[in-house]
Amino acid sequence: MCELIDREVVPAVAELAARTAAAIHERPETTPGGDEHLADTVASCDANLRMLTTLWRTGGDPRDARPPAPALAYARVYAREGRPFSDLLRAYRVGQEELLRILRHELGMRLPPEALIEAIDQVSEFVFVYNDAIVARLEEAYEAERVDCERTAVAMRRRMLAAVLDGSATDPAEASRQLGYDLRRTHLAAVLWGAPEEELASAAGAIGERLGARRHLTAPLGANALAAWFGAWDGLDPAAVEAPEPPIRCALGTPAEGIEGFRAGHAEAARAQRVALHCEVEGVVRYRDVALASLFSADWDAARDFARAEIGPLLDGPRPDTLARLRDTLAVFFAESSSISRTARHLGVHENTVHYRLHSAAELLGHPLEERPLELALALAIAGLLPE
Repeated sequence: MCELIDREVVPAVAELAARTAAAIHERPETTPGGDEHLADTVASCDANLRMLTTLWRTGGDPRDARPPAPALAYARVYAREGRPFSDLLRAYRVGQEELLRILRHELGMRLPPEALIEAIDQVSEFVFVYNDAIVARLEEAYEAERVDCERTAVAMRRRMLAAVLDGSATDPAEASRQLGYDLRRTHLAAVLWGAPEEELASAAGAIGERLGARRHLTAPLGANALAAWFGAWDGLDPAAVEAPEPPIRCALGTPAEGIEGFRAGHAEAARAQRVALHCEVEGVVRYRDVALASLFSADWDAARDFARAEIGPLLDGPRPDTLARLRDTLAVFFAESSSISRTARHLGVHENTVHYRLHSAAELLGHPLEERPLELALALAIAGLLPE
């Protein structure tokens, strides 16, 4: 038997490796990346066949086989291409089946029938044991490469995201490639917080589906917060975003295009989150709704002091419900460009009621409302957000 291997198989190893590799590549679901890796497949098959035949000729134990260098390199290709280890296992099984088919044919041509069955059984068992030993040891190399690739890819992605956000990224195409997210689109940025990263990622996915955004990008912000961007070629409507299930909270920026919009939207979402963290804002916090208050987000004590100095008599008093109605009426009055009729329609009350409330507010403040309208409107906006 060894003589037959020496005479017929060893000289033909290169040809057997090529035929075995061709059989593997006939099954594209098993190959790491198409015909561009055919040379890698051939090299792995060749190295495995040479080791297998050497063990057979020298009486070595196939259970002790160690993967040759080309086989280790081939396993790393699968990891780098993002193919699961099960694909590599299937490739080895396909190669094993092809090798045994060839050997059965060659043995059948050269051995008498009475010796053929025993020879086939011996060769098959040897090949099976060898393959099992090899693939068991290849998994360690595959896993190490996968972890390294993942770590490298994640690190590169984080560096690129930081460069995009700080404005130092100069090539939008390269940034899009590394991020796996097209920066040319219209983006709606969000910040989600209040739960572990896995739950926040799931909530981000639900928001993306609600928006109809085909792609979205996420990045952790500490242990319990997540930045997210939702991209689409068409417009994105922040009003379509519903509040996630508590305790998860969500802040949104304003939809904007391109790399600048990607960056600006994130800054807005972060400001909206700061407002939400300090203020009594429920549901989804949209930057446009809190943009004015966000100007004070760096110093809420100063904002509170400013509001109290401007509208203190409307904040504290023996009749808090009445004071709240006066503040609400004033806020609507300024939002409606100081129109009595529009204010009345907005509140669903008579115009005389609006006149009475405005007069009462002016008396409590100690000056006409038109004297400091901008300061009053800003103080009312702050008071409406800050906790009592």
